[in-house]
Amino acid sequence: MAVLQARDVHHAYGSHVVLEAIALEFEKGQLVSLLGPNGSGKTTFLKILLGLLEPQGGDVIFEGRSIKHIPPRRYARDVAYVPQIHRTAFPYSVEDVVAMGRLPHHSPWHRRSPADSEHIEESLARMGIEHLRRRAYTEISGGERQLTLIARALAQGAHTLIMDEPASALDFGHQIRLLEQLARLSDEGFTCIKSTHAPEHALWFSGRVVLLKDGRVIGDGIPSDQLSAENLHRLYQVRVQVARTDGGFLACVPSSRHLGERS
Repeated sequence: MAVLQARDVHHAYGSHVVLEAIALEFEKGQLVSLLGPNGSGKTTFLKILLGLLEPQGGDVIFEGRSIKHIPPRRYARDVAYVPQIHRTAFPYSVEDVVAMGRLPHHSPWHRRSPADSEHIEESLARMGIEHLRRRAYTEISGGERQLTLIARALAQGAHTLIMDEPASALDFGHQIRLLEQLARLSDEGFTCIKSTHAPEHALWFSGRVVLLKDGRVIGDGIPSDQLSAENLHRLYQVRVQVARTDGGFLACVPSSRHLGERS
């Protein structure tokens, strides 16, 4: 049975239709990339999956139940949001930020319990950021912040993670390290759904890609099958070649006579 389902989801802002008849199922352990141009409906769709926005048509089903009938606090224990950019005005420690993941389980005045501490320690270790626990969240790198936010989601107890372009603001090294961590979580049975603007990220790390354009799904399946030159042109209106490197990886290369001519 699917962990999370979108059943004929429809949404519009005024007369502008953003999502139309979206029907998707996400299974345990999948690492799924949502790919599409700006305005394709990716962020709106993620908000609907999170229960932050109610669709104007259709429904979202989590573990067999409509999320309309799941209390928000209860849903927050199982489905976590990892934002693209997160800023705080206060220099909380990394450990304190991760500890915030325990809030859906208690009242705001609850003191940290041994069980809470165990979840926090496990989450820090899983993301490999134990050495950052005393560092101020405001002083660490963007990549380290993203790992901290994922650790917060894990401390929450969630096994479904929804992420809006989690790697977009990171340098190349941090992008790869972050995506490697998501792939490991997927191998461990976590369901990870993320939007991205980078076809290579889906090709290299995801087991599934969903292509969105003008609020409709135009492709869904294995990245190496879906991310063809033809489909990428449909999405972005640019000509590319999808080539296999000597190491066996697929990469997208612009089909331009100007490529490599500039110094």
